[in-house]
Amino acid sequence: MGLDREAVFAYGEGEATRCRVIEIEGEIVCEIRYGADIFPGKSVVDPNSALSMRAAAAHELTHFHRWKDKTEVDGDHLVEIDEALTDLEAILRYYADFNDSEIRQLVSDAIQRLQIFAQRHEGEFQSGEVENPEEI
Repeated sequence: MGLDREAVFAYGEGEATRCRVIEIEGEIVCEIRYGADIFPGKSVVDPNSALSMRAAAAHELTHFHRWKDKTEVDGDHLVEIDEALTDLEAILRYYADFNDSEIRQLVSDAIQRLQIFAQRHEGEFQSGEVENPEEI
């Protein structure tokens, strides 16, 4: 795809597209395992299907860079936050490689993931009334 030479790309039939950090010949590398879900589609269940192939690949590559830079957000309860941050960082990292539509796709994906997080954790973060509403 021309986005990054640090990652290894491998097709995994029947597998979901994802970034795996693996060791090859003593070297830690990012392997992007891609499946049929990397192709654009209309699935609301699979976020990757709403992205172009380039945007989906950049998203997965950004997972590797966030891992390498130690900026990933760890924890199953924070997966949507990590995914949204990965979308946004992918835009910054690969901005010159994207067209306007791909940037909008990644922003939209980040928003959707944050909305999912808010729905899953509804009521957990509500602290009541705002103390100084005029400061908002």
